[in-house]
Amino acid sequence: MIWQDLVIATAQIFFIVALIPSLTTKDKPALTTSAMNMTLVWIVAVTQFTLHLWFSTITAFAIGVGHMTLTIQKARINRLEKTASAFSDSR
Repeated sequence: MIWQDLVIATAQIFFIVALIPSLTTKDKPALTTSAMNMTLVWIVAVTQFTLHLWFSTITAFAIGVGHMTLTIQKARINRLEKTASAFSDSR
């Protein structure tokens, strides 16, 4: 194990912790923001994997899962708002 793996993984753990409020509250980032972050972080995870930075790979993948969850949550919110809007327009 190289020290850079631990430093990167530690920093990424703080990114995971920083995602928790967004995951647990009603306010969500824009759908495109979460989807783009998910994609880019997973690209970083694959890159870290090829460099054998195992802890960094795991934590980057976890960040990507967090952004994937935000993407799904925002998509559901958008769908519900669209349905509610359509329902109120039909009255």
